[in-house]
Amino acid sequence: NDILINYEKNKMSPIFGLTLVDYQGMFQNMKFELLNCSDNIAANVKVLELEIYKVDTLGSNSLVSINPIMKSDKIDIIEAHSKIKLEFQNKAIEKKRNENFYFIVTIIASDIIGLRKITTVTIHIDDSLKCKYNYTIVDYHE
Repeated sequence: NDILINYEKNKMSPIFGLTLVDYQGMFQNMKFELLNCSDNIAANVKVLELEIYKVDTLGSNSLVSINPIMKSDKIDIIEAHSKIKLEFQNKAIEKKRNENFYFIVTIIASDIIGLRKITTVTIHIDDSLKCKYNYTIVDYHE
């Protein structure tokens, strides 16, 4: 019974895809597309934060920026399989040779019965400016 209950709960969970679609200069004024990949609505959607990190040639990470200004920071509902655009107004990031970047975007949303989930998307940017995406989804506990 527990396995079936967990399966049914997770089936209704908000599942997102996030894509970096545009930016100016060195990752300035970034635009993302947020897709509700589930068959259900995602309610009370809020992007909690955007963190930007640099990775140097030795593999050391350093925080560049956190919480740039987002044009619309609260989205009530995203229909099933619908997309919305997110725009962040951040300053240009200085990039030295052989430095790479990654972004961490944290999104919280509810499913149709009110269970809340946190989706964390990590976007790695390589030297050729290609993106690699990693996703994690966990239950939200207040």
